[in-house]
Amino acid sequence: KAKVKAKAKAKAAAPKIAEEPFHFTYFFVMAKGLAPAIVAEMSGRAWTGTAVTDVATQWAGETGLKASGKCPFGQLPLLEVPARGKMPAQNIGQSVAICNYIARIAKRKSGLEGDGSQEYAVSQMLMAEGEDLYNALQKNQTTAFVKEYGKDGKVTKEESKKWWTEAAKNQIAMLDKLVSSTEGSAFTKGGTSTGELYLFAMLHQMKLVKGDILDDAKALLAWYDATKANASVAKVLSGESAIGELKQYFMEH
Repeated sequence: KAKVKAKAKAKAAAPKIAEEPFHFTYFFVMAKGLAPAIVAEMSGRAWTGTAVTDVATQWAGETGLKASGKCPFGQLPLLEVPARGKMPAQNIGQSVAICNYIARIAKRKSGLEGDGSQEYAVSQMLMAEGEDLYNALQKNQTTAFVKEYGKDGKVTKEESKKWWTEAAKNQIAMLDKLVSSTEGSAFTKGGTSTGELYLFAMLHQMKLVKGDILDDAKALLAWYDATKANASVAKVLSGESAIGELKQYFMEH
């Protein structure tokens, strides 16, 4: 007992390791940067961010981030995690991996990992759905940089309209049915799981293009509005978080 008390006392007296912020980097648009930024803000952990505005100098070129070798797959987003104690520094690529990592180190009250295995599964399911929606948007919607349909991998204007009115609406209807089946107004009890925030980031970008896209999905719209009003989410959307303003990516021209 004396040894146990001595160890406990020594542990209590040991100086705490200062928490250095992790650093998130993405381009200056929402796209695949909005979700990780929201998750980072929700985590309760210290973080800093860089929104790349000058691609020619900050990203490309001999002195750019791409040439630094920091990005595991030569692309953004990038999360730079500082060394802490015996844990070495780490660079993490891919938005899904970044969000899941942040959730793992987040403060418990953030609710990012959900409550138990069932909510964790729901969260991961919603994250995969968010990825599907994003990939579909990349194919079916023009962006800030690709401004014409039928070019650079984009479908025709007619095919885009069909996707919005059929496939996109069907996915939203299924999400509405899913959130309607839960006991509360969100997909999880806390409503702030990583998957929910990831899904919100994609639905938000869809709504910026088609403002009425959720109007027929009453339960999903209520969840969307509640998530949008969350203080951490609102801080990122207003451009007041560590990464600053992330501009609209998907749009009509």
